[in-house]
Amino acid sequence: MADLLLKLANRGEVAAAQSLALDLLRRPFDASGKRALLSAVAGTLAMQHVDPSGFDALPLAARLTALRDDRLVGGGVAELLLLYRGTTDRNAYRWWREGGPDPRFTALISDVGSSAKDRRAAEAYFRLALEYSDGRSADAFVELANLLYAQKRIGELESLTRQYQEAMFDAKGMAIAARDYGAEYRFHVALGTMYAYLDRWGSEGEPASAIYQLTQAQRAAEDYNRGLTWGPKIPTDSKTVELLATCYTKTNQNDRAVALRIDTAEAFAAEGRKTAANGLLKPIRANPAVIRDPAYRKRYATVNEKLSQKIEIGSEVGFPDAIDVRMASLEPTASQLPAALGKQIMSAIANYVLAESDYGRDKAEAELKKLGVSNLDPTTMSRTTGEFVVKIDGKPVRYRYTVKTQ
Repeated sequence: MADLLLKLANRGEVAAAQSLALDLLRRPFDASGKRALLSAVAGTLAMQHVDPSGFDALPLAARLTALRDDRLVGGGVAELLLLYRGTTDRNAYRWWREGGPDPRFTALISDVGSSAKDRRAAEAYFRLALEYSDGRSADAFVELANLLYAQKRIGELESLTRQYQEAMFDAKGMAIAARDYGAEYRFHVALGTMYAYLDRWGSEGEPASAIYQLTQAQRAAEDYNRGLTWGPKIPTDSKTVELLATCYTKTNQNDRAVALRIDTAEAFAAEGRKTAANGLLKPIRANPAVIRDPAYRKRYATVNEKLSQKIEIGSEVGFPDAIDVRMASLEPTASQLPAALGKQIMSAIANYVLAESDYGRDKAEAELKKLGVSNLDPTTMSRTTGEFVVKIDGKPVRYRYTVKTQ
């Protein structure tokens, strides 16, 4: 039954699947059946990106609290509630450790970390997800690597690599053996990102290198998309392409870097992903002489011409009916952001991170810049959390936002 509910959730009916699982948890199933149902609840929560600060006010919280006296799943419910209330002590989650790590609870820990209001809390959640999963959470690994790299904590990133590299390779091998191309893709991206941050560029023949892992990520995505019968495909990720192109440049493979940038920019332009295309072409625009192949010079000129024009998107995308954006200052400041300006920024941030095309994102970005927001980076700003800078009384102040959709 739990598997059917997860299939329902994966088809977009997350709230319905979650409600059914909670209804079924009140019925007389055996221990394994109830554990599977509570796991399904954890999985749907991870899909919903619930803001921890508002969790207790949700009807869902009351429905879970009513199950705390259940002798079979009461312990798991109590620990799930602890997670949303900020507990990152590894010893607090004994029920969820019985029988080995639960991948859906792992995903939930990472998701709560992504919604954390400050870096320290986010880091604690990501470390908990990695420890709980025995180092097999690709999502938590990438998030933690991004956080450490952004703060130039390279020594700690090295330590993280030594601690979890073997487990990540083992998990990737299992995904390959199972022909789970989606999971394989995530592990390749995690490993490739880590090696790129550590300047381990390597080659396509060196598994412990950025080039090997990032090229394999592209291949795994192609395999996944080729065999997909329903559901969303794995989109081309501009950050992964940027990292791979940088790897080629660092290893004196400039022609490959140029080809990758132009090839992908053409594809992005065709999809209306203007911001991503322009980002990839930025290094070439700074030094056009790097293009040595006449054919690529012509294609570069063509894609530039296309990007200079307004890109029309042939379909409209409807956003969720309710979008809750919250932001908090990451730095001490004596001045407060004016309430009216804050509301405008939150509205524009929602449009920016939830845009389904770069055309829509470009419009939101222009609005944010008019409001004085800077340091917008689409490769690091996710649909649920990220950072930006806005001036208050002339002083740049860094903020963190979280986005919740209902």
